Amino acid sequence: MSISDQTVIMAIRAIAAKTRELETQINAGDDDDVSYLEEELLAYSKAQMDLKRHYAIVQVQSDNLPPYDSLLD
Repeated sequence: MSISDQTVIMAIRAIAAKTRELETQINAGDDDDVSYLEEELLAYSKAQMDLKRHYAIVQVQSDNLPPYDSLLD
């Protein structure tokens, strides 16, 4: 199965946004027990690392993809 470059870019952006949201919730300390948020953050972080590795491979094969770090804003 092949995933388009655009889909990978959208997934990277979505996971980056969710990661920021979870970090904000954890740091806000509104909940007494944030362990479930930390577990979710870990899962998103692992997915982000997988996508980063995939993007590095795809980026070498393409001349018009933006740098990975620019997708995280």
